[in-house]
Amino acid sequence: MPYSFMSLKPLPHFLILFFVAVAIIFGLSSLTHGPKPRPANIDASQFSAGRAFVHLEDLLGRNIPHPTGSAENLKIRQHLERKFKTLGYEPQIQAALGCTPKFPGCSQVENIIVHVPGTGGSGDAIMLSTHYDSVPASVAAADDGAGTVALLEIARILKSEGPLKNDVIFLITDGEEGGLRGAQAFADQHPLMETVKLVINLEARGASGPSTMFETSDGNLGLIRTYTKTAQKPVANSLSYEIYKRLPNDTDYSVYKRLGVAGLNFAFTGDVSRYHSALDDLQHLSKASLQHHGDNALAALTAFGNEDLSGLIGTADATYFDVFGRFIIKWPSAYNLPLALLCLLVTLLIIAIRLKNIRGQLSALALSLGVVIGVPLMGWLLSFPLGHWPQLFYLDHPTPWPGRIALMGGALLVTYGAALMGRRWLKHANYNALICSAGVIFALGAIALAVLLPGGSYLVLVPALAIILGVAIDVWRKHQHFIIAAHLGFIAAAYMALYHFLALEVIANYGASYIRILPMILLCLILLPLFKGHRTANAKRVNTRILGGVLIGLTAISTGISATSPGFDSTHPRGQNLVYIQDSTAQTAQWISVGIGGQDENFLTQAGFNPDDKVRVPFGLTFGGAVSKPAPYRDKPGILHTIISNQISGGVRSVEMDIRSSHQGYVMLMAFDQGGAPDKILINGQETADFTQSRYRRPVAIRGPKADVFRISLSGPADTFIAINLVDTYSLKADELEGMAALRPENSAPIHAGDRAHIMTKVSFK
Repeated sequence: MPYSFMSLKPLPHFLILFFVAVAIIFGLSSLTHGPKPRPANIDASQFSAGRAFVHLEDLLGRNIPHPTGSAENLKIRQHLERKFKTLGYEPQIQAALGCTPKFPGCSQVENIIVHVPGTGGSGDAIMLSTHYDSVPASVAAADDGAGTVALLEIARILKSEGPLKNDVIFLITDGEEGGLRGAQAFADQHPLMETVKLVINLEARGASGPSTMFETSDGNLGLIRTYTKTAQKPVANSLSYEIYKRLPNDTDYSVYKRLGVAGLNFAFTGDVSRYHSALDDLQHLSKASLQHHGDNALAALTAFGNEDLSGLIGTADATYFDVFGRFIIKWPSAYNLPLALLCLLVTLLIIAIRLKNIRGQLSALALSLGVVIGVPLMGWLLSFPLGHWPQLFYLDHPTPWPGRIALMGGALLVTYGAALMGRRWLKHANYNALICSAGVIFALGAIALAVLLPGGSYLVLVPALAIILGVAIDVWRKHQHFIIAAHLGFIAAAYMALYHFLALEVIANYGASYIRILPMILLCLILLPLFKGHRTANAKRVNTRILGGVLIGLTAISTGISATSPGFDSTHPRGQNLVYIQDSTAQTAQWISVGIGGQDENFLTQAGFNPDDKVRVPFGLTFGGAVSKPAPYRDKPGILHTIISNQISGGVRSVEMDIRSSHQGYVMLMAFDQGGAPDKILINGQETADFTQSRYRRPVAIRGPKADVFRISLSGPADTFIAINLVDTYSLKADELEGMAALRPENSAPIHAGDRAHIMTKVSFK
C-alpha cells in the first residue's frame, strides 16, 4: 500500500509541505529587514530610530563625504562633540597619528571619547564603538552614520536612566576606512584601553537588513549566555562566527580582538550595492536597520552593565542560532561531537533492528548521495544564466527573488529526478530506508563540522536529532512508516536550509550558485522519501507528473526572468569611478573609467572611451575593470618632497625624506616598482610597514595629510630599492570631469575612493 500522510493524496500533501516552507520563508523576514522603527515620541527609556535619525540629518544634511582629514570631517567631529555636551557629557578628543602595519600607512585621526564612570568602582569598562569617517565617494549614512547616532541615542538613555555598575566608554573613531587607524591609535596610545573588558561594535556593509551579530571573541560561551538574556530580536548564528574569523575582513573590533578583549560585533548587510557608494545617504538608509542596531547595542549594554566583566573570555565556545529572529538556541560546542556520534550510532541501530534490508539501505544511500552531488551540480549549471550572462554587482541584485526561486526549484527538481530514478531502477530504496539515509548523512556531516567548523555543526545536527526524535515517536506509536520522523526532519531541515540559503547571499552571488544552493541539500534529502513515497503506485502518476512539470516550469521561467532582468538600477547601482592619472615624470595623462560589475558600453562610447582599450592601472591605484583614453596633460603639482639623506651601508640603502601634499587631498601614497620595495618604512618615527614579513600589494598610504610635513624613513637592499613613486590623490567634483559626469548612467554611482585624480611623481635614489 503506498504511503500516505493522514490519508492525504500526494498533491494535497505536497501543497501542505509547500505552505509550511512558505511560512518558514515569511518567518525568516528577520533576515531581510530590522524591526519596525520606533517614533521620536516613544518612551524616553526606549531606543528610538526616529530620535536617532534626527541626529543623522543634523550631521549629514549637507550631503558631503567626510573622509579623514577633510574639512567636512572636522565639521562632523565638532558637531558630535557639541551633541555629547548637550547631553551632559564631557567628550575628549584624541588627536593622534594612527599607524597600522597590517594596512601599511598612517592617518591623522581625531577620536571622540566619552567616559561614564560606573557605580561599582572596579574601573572595568564596556566600550561601545563605531566610527564617523567616510570613504571619499560616500556620505556614509549607513557606514557608519547609523552606528554613530545609535551611540548618541544610547548615551541619552544612559544619562536619563543613570550609570551602570561598570564604566561605559563611548568611542567614535576616525580613520576606520583608511585601515582601522583610529581604533589602533586608541588601543596603542590611550590609557582607557587598559580598562576595556568588553567591546560592543556597530558596523554596516549595506544600507538595510537586520543588525546581525556576526562576530564575537573566542571562548564566547559565557558571552552568548549573558547576551541572550536581554536580546529581544537577535539575529545571530555561530556558523557566521566561524566563517568570519577565517575571512580577511576587518572592523575596528579586529584591533581589540587581537589584544584579547571580549566583544560583540554587529552589522547590517542588505542592499550591499549601496555600500561605500554615493547612494549610502539619508534617503536610502533603512530606519528599521537603525532601530535594530540601537536595540542590539542597548540590549548588550543592559546585559553586561552590572555583570562581572573579569571572566568574559573563557575556554569554551557556544554553538547557537536564532529562531525567526525571536530568540537564540545555544549550547556548548563541546556537545557537538558527542551528539553527532550519538545520532550516527542510533541511526545505524535503527537500520540494523528495523530495516534489516541491506540492499534497500544501500539503494537508499545511493539515491541520497545522488542528491548530495546533484544539487550543487544543478547550482553550477544555473550559475551560468543567473550569474555569468548579465552584468551583476558581486553581492546584490535589484530583483533577487526570481534567482532565489530558480535555485530552490532547481534543487527540488534534482530531488524529483532522484525519486523518479529510484522508482525505476532502485525500487528497494523504500521510504524508511531513505529517512535513515538522510539521518546518516546528517550525522556524518555533523561529525565533520564538529571537528572542522564546530560552530557550524548545528546546521546538520538539528535535523539529525529531529529525525531520531521522530523515529522514537514512530516506534512508540507503532507506525509502519517513519512518518513523524519524516515530518519533524522536514521542519528542522527546511528551517536550516532556507535560513542559510538566504543568509549565504552575504558572501556568494549568483555566479557562485553552486555555493548558494548548498543549504538546499538538507531540505532535498528529507524530501526524497516523501517524493519517492508518493510514486510507489501507478494510480498516483498524474499528480506526480504535475509536480514534475510544475518544478520544471518554475525553474525555467524564474531562471529566464532572473537572467534577463537588469543587474543594476538607480537604487542598486553599479560602481563606476572616473579617474584622472597624471604621470609627471613621463609628462603623460589618461582618463580611466573603472567599473565594478562591468562597464556601460553606451557611456564609454559617448564619453570617448574605446570599450576594448582595457588597461591595468599601475600600483593597484584602482580595482575592477578599467578602460582608458588619453587625457590632456595638466601639469598638476605632485607631492612636494625633500631628500634629507640617502646612504648605503653594508648593502642596505637608508633614505630619509620629507613629503607634503600639494592638493591636501584625502591621501598621499608611496608605491614601488615590481621588486623594488624597501624592507621597512617608518612615518614620523612609527613603524608602518615591514615588507620582510608581508609584501603588501597596495601602496603605503598617509590619509588626511592636510598641509602637514611627514618624515619618511625607508631602508632596503641597495641594488633593488632605487626609487619611490609618490602619488598625490584628491577627489574630483563633477565640473572637473570634462563633461563625463552628465553622461554617467542612472544605474551607476561613484564607489569607495570615488572620482579622483592621481598625480604620480617618481623619485630616484641612484
